[in-house]
This record gives sequence, C-alpha cells and structure tokens, in this order.
Amino acid sequence: MTIHIDEIDITADGAVVVQGHVSAGNITVNIVPLAYVQAPADGIWEYELSETQHGPVGTTVMKPFSVTAPFPAFSEATGVRILVLRRDGPVAVFTRLNRNVTAP
Repeated sequence: MTIHIDEIDITADGAVVVQGHVSAGNITVNIVPLAYVQAPADGIWEYELSETQHGPVGTTVMKPFSVTAPFPAFSEATGVRILVLRRDGPVAVFTRLNRNVTAP
C-alpha cells in the first residue's frame, strides 16, 4: 500500500489537514501528533501519518482521503512535518510552513 499526499494545509482556526490518495480501497489513513515535553526549537511540529488495513489486500485503486488533527496554538509554531510511516522502507517526510504566522 502507498500513501500519496496531495496537500497539507494549516487552517486559520488551528487545524492540520492532510489530503491525498491511498492505493487500496480497504485502507484507513490516520494522523497522530507527536507528543512534546516542550515546543520544538524550530517551531515545526511533527505528525505521524499511518495506514490501517481492513481485510486482505484487494484490487489496487486510488482512494482519496482527508485527515485532520489540531495545530498548536503557540506563536512559536511555524509549521508541520508529516512523517509517513511505511512498512516496506524508510519514512517519507513532507513539511508545510504556516502561512498564518506573521513576522514580529
């Protein structure tokens, strides 16, 4: 199975929205924010994007998905890094800077 990310958005009301396609119809995509003891120094918060398979692998078909998670309401939060967990290889990394942050 493969997760393809088409868009990462940080909304003005404080949400991270990841949209894309997954390569099987029986897959659910999940997003989980990583837990931090203190805010990351670079202001980029990390999230894990993973897949859950329901039943045996069926026909390969590109199915759209959209998942949402909260974005930290800290002025130091400058963006997100999405880590795509893959069973068959390295982690894929996608970064999106927060366009809603204003310069001091």
